[in-house]
Amino acid sequence: MIMNKYSIVRWFIIAMCALPLMSAGCESDPNDGGYGGSSSSGGSSSGGGSINGGSSNTKPSYADYVDIDIARCERVGSVLQIDFTVKNKKSNEITMELNNFDGIRVTDDNGTSYIPVLALGSEEYSIISRKAPIPGNSSIKAHAKVKSYDPNNEAKKITFQLPVDIVGVDLSNNQFKKNNITVVDNRIMAHGIQTNDLYLQWTLNRCYRGANGTLYVNFTVKNNTSSTLNNFWVFDGGDYDNIYDNLGNKYNRFGFRWGTENDYLFNGFSFQNKTNINAGGSAMGSFCIENFAAGASEISAIICVGVSDYIMNDDKVRFITIPIE
Repeated sequence: MIMNKYSIVRWFIIAMCALPLMSAGCESDPNDGGYGGSSSSGGSSSGGGSINGGSSNTKPSYADYVDIDIARCERVGSVLQIDFTVKNKKSNEITMELNNFDGIRVTDDNGTSYIPVLALGSEEYSIISRKAPIPGNSSIKAHAKVKSYDPNNEAKKITFQLPVDIVGVDLSNNQFKKNNITVVDNRIMAHGIQTNDLYLQWTLNRCYRGANGTLYVNFTVKNNTSSTLNNFWVFDGGDYDNIYDNLGNKYNRFGFRWGTENDYLFNGFSFQNKTNINAGGSAMGSFCIENFAAGASEISAIICVGVSDYIMNDDKVRFITIPIE
């Protein structure tokens, strides 16, 4: 009886010690759906769904809503023109906002950084925010312009950084960034007229000396836009213009006229001598410089131009080392 009594006590103690271990082994794991066993299916015993599938509270990126494609990056006069499209990836309409004051940058491969102005669609360029609705699965055009870009003519590529916001959506990332964009440069660098707009075609007709030491420069400008350019003017902007010859002489005054019958006007900002150029049409203009140096063989000029109802890429046209007859 004594042996049996001690055996019973011994087995009772063993059973009491094993009970917590048995309970722990059968307890349900919240990460495996209430079933015991290991996470051999690839799940984590500590991370749950936030590791495998992502949390349902994760904020979207701008790229979840739109695709941005650079259509053109071109040097026009002293301006860098960037054209791009924005496509709505969603089936419902969204409203996109571009904000000039929130990190938009153009940086060239020399390390110089610029803040461009923006436009959406046919809007004028602006330094303020721009909003535009984009229908579902559709695209809109957008533009950025850098004034006084790379005056040393050394940069070949740029990085374009653009903050893109979707109205009513809290984004985790709104920064579009594209590196190593090649800058197209089709400018005339010598012996011709450098265009100031992609839709204007300037042609040099003649550069010659007249009587009394006056130099005449005749040219034609063609309107390749789809609308009439009203009140097209070329004017003597004084210090805003830069006219000089190959001897280093600078000329601060010139006369201008449209056509061949009008008088040359030397009265600065006068809008009296202006013209309209129909879509696809052309106009001939001429400017003259009195008392031009007899020994000079070339002329260069940067002259102010404008149109009342059209925003040019650059408001100056450049005559580059024009040979004199």
